[in-house]
Amino acid sequence: MTTAKDESKKYPVCPEGTYPAVCIGVYDIGKQKTIFTNEDGTPKVQHKVIIKFELDERMPEGEYKDKRYNVSKNYTLNLGEKSNLFRDLTSWLGKLSLEQRKQGIELEGLIGKPCLITIGHNVKEDKTYTEIKAISRLVKGMNQIEQETDTTEIPNWIKKLQEQAVKNEVNGEEIPY
Repeated sequence: MTTAKDESKKYPVCPEGTYPAVCIGVYDIGKQKTIFTNEDGTPKVQHKVIIKFELDERMPEGEYKDKRYNVSKNYTLNLGEKSNLFRDLTSWLGKLSLEQRKQGIELEGLIGKPCLITIGHNVKEDKTYTEIKAISRLVKGMNQIEQETDTTEIPNWIKKLQEQAVKNEVNGEEIPY
């Protein structure tokens, strides 16, 4: 008899709270369809990026016992004043000038930078998910944590998102959205 079962890895949910952390990855996942629609009813497509962090909090049990929690947040690649990326970068790095925003910020430069991450929970369909609620600077005098997570390989779940990116080309020629 052939039996199918769920063999996906189960990660413990990180407890709510505020933790010292370090940025361990920035991943461009390309243009992704969103839950929003354009005026003509077609799915809205936005350029997305994922920023990943390692927390100074260890998993208490299971397959990953004593490993640090890793959390990530998806962003639209936009530094508009109302964007989540702008809000989080400002609270983390300090005020961003209009000139910096116009020139752009090289997000890979965030890797290795310390921060404080506030974790909350989001419950959907009776399942609890870890959610980054806020990112800010370390408190003055607080020690930076050293990264432990191996980041030499792009995680499979991020590779899948990159593969799902909407290609903006027809017959090999790029077209604008």
